[in-house]
Amino acid sequence: GAGDPKLPQIVDRTGTGEMTVFVTTDESNSRPLRRVSVSIQAGELDVPNIGVTDDEGRVVFRSLAPGNYLLTANRSGYVRTFYGSNLPGRGPGVAVTVLDGQKVSKDRIRMLRGSVLTGTVRTATGRPAPNQQVQAIMVRSSGNELRAVNLEAGLGAAATVDRGVYRLVGLAPGDYVVPVPS
Repeated sequence: GAGDPKLPQIVDRTGTGEMTVFVTTDESNSRPLRRVSVSIQAGELDVPNIGVTDDEGRVVFRSLAPGNYLLTANRSGYVRTFYGSNLPGRGPGVAVTVLDGQKVSKDRIRMLRGSVLTGTVRTATGRPAPNQQVQAIMVRSSGNELRAVNLEAGLGAAATVDRGVYRLVGLAPGDYVVPVPS
């Protein structure tokens, strides 16, 4: 069918399955999130299809082949969310099964507003250090040990501006270190 022309759609004409995804905030008064990029892929080696949510926080993927699909939601200012994952910002999450001809509706992917980490990098003489690349590294404790958890490429990375200031956005809750170039 033609469907609602106002709904964002991704067409992969290899099957007759359909999945509707709703994205909301992860707050007590949760609300729909628009302009969220939602990717759907059949396993980690598949090329993802990407759709963008409408004003109701909804995106519809049509003509899906039968299979198990991973869902990821991404929007600036929010933590990247993997459907079914218990750890904010960490995937791959839980696959959703779509059968031929089946219409699947996922109640919600709840997105957590991302944290911001900011600081200033200075030279050994105390002057601001512009154009320095910084990368946040999450630190997790395991018993008496601390271990570093690398973030996805591009996440938690920035360059300092002319005053040596950096701003890292969209970080999941946790403890971070920001190594500074020497």
